Amino acid sequence: MGMADHDFVVMRIALYHFRKGDEVHADASGLKGFPKPPTYEGSRGGTYRPDVYIRNKDIIYEVEPYGTLKNQIHQIKAFFRANPRKLIVVLSSGTEKGVPRIRKLLEKNGIKCRVMNYRELPFWNC
Repeated sequence: MGMADHDFVVMRIALYHFRKGDEVHADASGLKGFPKPPTYEGSRGGTYRPDVYIRNKDIIYEVEPYGTLKNQIHQIKAFFRANPRKLIVVLSSGTEKGVPRIRKLLEKNGIKCRVMNYRELPFWNC
């Protein structure tokens, strides 16, 4: 099914919410005009910044390629511990079949959140 460029997916998410009138904070190269999302502290003293934060709705989006997600558990756990209204992990590569595997991996690490392939974003084909 292929792969979408990480920054392109971040841009699409940010612009979708911006057009809806949401307060968007986004972090991607080439994406200008948005403040950076807040940082969150991890258990090992590191700080992490999500790709997109929708402030007025308290939604965190983290975009990751399927193959690198298991290396990002500490980062996603820091976002989860911040207790946002919604935490959404968007896979920028792989197929929809990878979604249940990643969801299971995150749950095994105590992280309950929405996991979806970028093509499943409700606005992707608009």
